[in-house]
Amino acid sequence: MKKLKVIGFVGLVVLGLSTISCSKDELVEDLCIDEVAAAAYNIETNILLAEDEENDADGRYTYLSYVCGCNDKTYFNDHQAKLDGVVSWTRGECK
Repeated sequence: MKKLKVIGFVGLVVLGLSTISCSKDELVEDLCIDEVAAAAYNIETNILLAEDEENDADGRYTYLSYVCGCNDKTYFNDHQAKLDGVVSWTRGECK
């Protein structure tokens, strides 16, 4: 009887794990993107742009310097990556 209970329990655990599993891509995306940080950075950027309107502050965010995000997506520059909530990147385009 004890063996039957253990086998039943293991079966339920396996069944439960199979229903909540996710792909490697989903895990990478969850660890790579911080939506709260993206929202905070967006607000901060908008405040800076509003304060520095006469000095064309927008120019400092429109430069071309490709970065590869931890989600294997190429961004125009680190500013664009931050706006998307990417938490880390490397210089250059993704391969």
